[in-house]
Amino acid sequence: MRFVFVVALAAVAGARPAQAASCESLASVSLKGVRIERAETVRDRPTLPPFCRVVATSRPRSPAPVTIEVWLPLTGWNGRLRGVGNDGFYNAAPAPADSLAEGLRAGDVTVGSDGGRTGDASYILRGSEQLTNFAYRAAHEMTAAARTLAAAFYGTPPSFAAVAQCAGRGAVGLSSVQRYPADYDAVAVGEFIGDSNRHFTNQWWVWQALHADEASAIPPEKYAVIHRAALAACDRDDGVADGLIGNPRACGFDPAVLQCTAGDQSDCLTAPQVTALRTIYAGARNPRTNARVAPPLMRGGELNWAPIVGPNPNPVSLDHFKYFVLRDPAWDYRTRPVNFDADVAAAGKQAAALPLTLTNPDVRRFVARGGKLLLYAGWSDPFVPPEIAIEYYARVVSTIGAHAAARSVRLFMVPGLRNCAGTAGAENFAFDTMPLLQQWKESGQAPESFVARRYQNGTEVGTRLVCAYPAMATYTGSGSPMDAASFTCRVP
Repeated sequence: MRFVFVVALAAVAGARPAQAASCESLASVSLKGVRIERAETVRDRPTLPPFCRVVATSRPRSPAPVTIEVWLPLTGWNGRLRGVGNDGFYNAAPAPADSLAEGLRAGDVTVGSDGGRTGDASYILRGSEQLTNFAYRAAHEMTAAARTLAAAFYGTPPSFAAVAQCAGRGAVGLSSVQRYPADYDAVAVGEFIGDSNRHFTNQWWVWQALHADEASAIPPEKYAVIHRAALAACDRDDGVADGLIGNPRACGFDPAVLQCTAGDQSDCLTAPQVTALRTIYAGARNPRTNARVAPPLMRGGELNWAPIVGPNPNPVSLDHFKYFVLRDPAWDYRTRPVNFDADVAAAGKQAAALPLTLTNPDVRRFVARGGKLLLYAGWSDPFVPPEIAIEYYARVVSTIGAHAAARSVRLFMVPGLRNCAGTAGAENFAFDTMPLLQQWKESGQAPESFVARRYQNGTEVGTRLVCAYPAMATYTGSGSPMDAASFTCRVP
């Protein structure tokens, strides 16, 4: 029997006890290695219910302290603890107010941190402690503090703790599953950023392919032409033309069909542009051995490539190579391009020495205590090649065994999704993974599919069935292609 989870707002769990302590009294709670900076009642945020805001510093005497922020609902707590990560893979950022607010509105105790690092990415050159904070320590310490504060405030500990985050914010979930399996009961992570060396390497591969010389660059207006041609070649592979390529890995679109026959025109590609696009679709490779370094971007996602194909590289990938891989603040990519042999080897050595990557597939301790891990990725992601998530999922299944994975691990590949769920952009999908996690944990039934709302240019245009990998949504032969009910999950 196939269970379909329709994503909606999480229902508030049963009634909880009244407060056991005042908000201000939390300032005197004793936490090992943590100093409470303030505990204050907040009632004047127009879009938020009243809450208790606690700000604390973990390891306050350390040169790399972690600033923690916990928001506790004054009324209506549902018994849930929600951990949130922060934006910016390197640059310092406070606990994200938008994610804290989202959890608070849902009735959760919500906790975040600044990641335990300050200043720009050059801190990596000064020592590894701040990098350790950001990679995993800050997530653990904020979670431990939030559990204690919730128990003190309400007189009972959280009954369910979860992370439901995407992109850089998802690192808090990955680090917990891999290093501190008792911190959370369930974790959902969108856009698998754990293998940072490989996805940043592929961003450089794409950028250098397009900027090898002036002739290789593809003007922004031509990406729509490329996208339309890719759809024309592969859109119907899932049984219907709906503006999405359901299985991009099976798409054989060759950009040579767009090659200009009478000089450079706006609706065609020059020979150097065709070569550059073929290079992108091939993915990063070692020029000496031709071994794959990173998976490619997928056909059908071309409208999302703007952040990594422009005149300048993605600033985050620039920081990654400058400070983490090459450890050279004076590095100039214009005069010294990325070497996909030597520099990739250097990245591997740095990953072994410094705690940045989150690629450990051995999640047996997390699964053994009943933990649930949900991964999702967008087939049209320009930042992290989607096959990186598939490769990690396959390694997890191989490590913990197919039987355990069937109960406790799921991967969802979303056609057309840029990277994270939302409503903005030419094409996007809105869904909430927190209810999926809670339903999964409470029922014991792993989700095999869910329904996402489909948006185009900010307007809702229909729904889409999203299937657990390796199944994909396939048209049944009748009904609107914009209605999830017109699709069923099948393994191609």
